Amino acid sequence: MRILVSLKIVPDLDLLQNKEWTIINNLPVETGYVKKVINTYDESALELALKMADHCKEKSLDIELIALTIGKPYAGLFLKRLLALGYHKTYLVNSNLDLQFNPDAVATIIASFAKLYGPLDLIVMGMQSSDGDNAKTALLVAEELAWPCITGVTGFNYQSSKQISVNNISDQGLVKQTVHAPCMLTIGNAPGSILRVPTLKEIKSAQAKEVNHLTPEELNCKAEDPVMQSSAEIQELEAIDNHREGKIIKEATVDEKARLIYNNYLKGWLNK
Repeated sequence: MRILVSLKIVPDLDLLQNKEWTIINNLPVETGYVKKVINTYDESALELALKMADHCKEKSLDIELIALTIGKPYAGLFLKRLLALGYHKTYLVNSNLDLQFNPDAVATIIASFAKLYGPLDLIVMGMQSSDGDNAKTALLVAEELAWPCITGVTGFNYQSSKQISVNNISDQGLVKQTVHAPCMLTIGNAPGSILRVPTLKEIKSAQAKEVNHLTPEELNCKAEDPVMQSSAEIQELEAIDNHREGKIIKEATVDEKARLIYNNYLKGWLNK
């Protein structure tokens, strides 16, 4: 079984305070100096794939994990970490295009990769990224490949050579189902899916492994193609005010404080 996990390297926006916002000429916010991290939902996707690989190894089943990201050369550092964790191959599509608000172009690149480097049984990715936040990319990839797509996935595991057991959140609540490969899975709020940390031994053993570099052109995606041109244009940017009001409870005892919190704040909410 071959699994492709698509990930995105994003600035850690929690470190960017409102007073540090700098909007440059063509309106994006300057985040070049902010620490880069793996997008949270993609991190969950990477860990869930590793857990499935662990399960397959216990049963002596063949599984290949592939990681793909589109971005700048610094993303290669994150891919080296994935090689240390057990990913068999990693690919970095080097692109200078502004893809932040262009899910069509991103989906085209991922789908082209799947066609050229397949066959694949699963493509897994986070449901959205913290910077673009469009939640369309996975659906567009699935449409391009004519694959089924399951959203809001919280866990998945191997069931048979062409069957995967999947848990996902829908409007009806938690759904447990068996799906046939190939298919697309988008990871939502998956509990217990923080990406593991490689050991020093794993890091050293992965030093000789190389990250594969590609260009969009090598995937038959040319910059002049209409789908690669963003249809979104930023008109205005405004920082969200996240300040919250607070109140100091001056009552003397813990019992009085607890009683005040319950009567004034929790009682009405709990009785709804």
